[in-house]
Amino acid sequence: MATFGNVLLVESSPNQVPDKFVYPRSIYYTMNPQDPVTVVVTHRVVAGLEKSYEEWAQGITQAARTFDLALGVNLIRPQTSASREYVIIFKFSSREAMSRWEASDERRQWAERRRLFTIDEPTVHHHYGWDYWFSLPSNASVAPPKYKMAFITWISIYPLALFMPMLLRPVTQHFHVAIEVLIVAAVIVPLMAWVIMPFMIRIFSKWLYPHD
Repeated sequence: MATFGNVLLVESSPNQVPDKFVYPRSIYYTMNPQDPVTVVVTHRVVAGLEKSYEEWAQGITQAARTFDLALGVNLIRPQTSASREYVIIFKFSSREAMSRWEASDERRQWAERRRLFTIDEPTVHHHYGWDYWFSLPSNASVAPPKYKMAFITWISIYPLALFMPMLLRPVTQHFHVAIEVLIVAAVIVPLMAWVIMPFMIRIFSKWLYPHD
């Protein structure tokens, strides 16, 4: 198991279906339990069993969609005929909701059936915080290009970086410049995460996801 920024990678034992995913101690105690979570699962499918896998995938996505706390599920097929990697994206309203699904008997039964069609264990990514800004909407088939994500982030943070230091100047002018920058960043980061970026994603959704 390893962490890369806000992304947690969990690899299951080849001979065990995990009852739940395990979180590093640092993330477990600092993550808001009510924050939404996106779980990205990648499967390598046995050659010739793609149709059977897709039938299985439709079944588990339907089961997850009817789960009372799941926000949405997406299935992404391989981009080329040579690739046999499928991706399933689960979105949950909170960490507790995700844990309830992952600990459910229904999910465990679907996970057991999956072994008939896949090679090795799946790769699982958990996304929190800012990674959730650009997570796929419920009807999206592909993530937006990185240049679009960079552009939205740039035009969102520019006015904050321009005006926030001036607005906070009456408060920060008595501090050392390092403390002043720290205070400005402490204001900008929450605004970006919970106010500005969600608003910008809604405004530019048709440009980010033109085919959905």
